[in-house]
Amino acid sequence: STQDINVTYLEWNKIYPKSANDHVMKREEKIWWTLWWPAHRPMEVYALPEGSGPPASYPWVVWAPGVPQTNEGDLKMVTEWWRLGFVVRNPYAPADVRPSMLPPTQPPPYVMVERTPHTPGDE
Repeated sequence: STQDINVTYLEWNKIYPKSANDHVMKREEKIWWTLWWPAHRPMEVYALPEGSGPPASYPWVVWAPGVPQTNEGDLKMVTEWWRLGFVVRNPYAPADVRPSMLPPTQPPPYVMVERTPHTPGDE
């Protein structure tokens, strides 16, 4: 997840009303594309394939397919929310598997379930 952050002056994260008409500050303005962690929602997730029993592999998929990381995507999320899967504890992972384990473990500790897929003519 990303956001453009204005880091022009030292205390950029505090409101400073007196700077509204500062022409020097305006000329020296710096805006950084900032990565947020943790994200407010997942970007990619492991999916639990349909079927019974533990799967042989877990596909790595986009959690919100077709929803771009833009203002338009924020609006689209309002109409697509019901299609999104739930991220839950993997029922086939051992009890001692934790998300912080490195390297990533197989099976993954969390997986996406119950996604409603797109079908032709949905759009």
